[in-house]
Amino acid sequence: MLFHMLAVTWMPETCRNGGDGQGDLACSGPNKFGWTLHGLWPNSDGRPYPRYCRAATRVSDATIRAELCRTPSVDLVQHEWAAHGTCGWESPEAYFAQSSKMYDRLARPEPREGMTAGQLRDAFAAANPGLPRGSVYVATTERVRLREVRICNDLSFNPRPCPGGDVGAPDARVLTVEPVRG
Repeated sequence: MLFHMLAVTWMPETCRNGGDGQGDLACSGPNKFGWTLHGLWPNSDGRPYPRYCRAATRVSDATIRAELCRTPSVDLVQHEWAAHGTCGWESPEAYFAQSSKMYDRLARPEPREGMTAGQLRDAFAAANPGLPRGSVYVATTERVRLREVRICNDLSFNPRPCPGGDVGAPDARVLTVEPVRG
């Protein structure tokens, strides 16, 4: 394992696509989510990335409840532990403590329609002193709709440039941004 990625999802886009299993609570009812925690992913140099490294225990109800304001899907909480947490943490509690700490300290600027991927990178870097611009990976759909931002971190969970300068969408790419439900 060479680095970790903290993935934060632009939930309005996920909900526009029917939830993708990520938005059980975010896409219905009175909730209005912008950025949500997708997960913390151990990564290696190249593919396949480490996943499902050992049998996953069930995430406790208390841990799930504690995560629902960050990750508004019971299924996604369990999935993230099984797929990614088992590759670097001894327990679901340890995994979610680390991912929650990183998510909570990350200032998450609101994207706006028509901004470029480079402007979004700049906004994240400006809002988070010490966050290198090159650590902000912007993920889009095939139609260049903002889907997610992923922050590259070293093995001590400090932001670092993404390997090989891979930051997803090019700086000049104009993003289509789904608004937060009103």
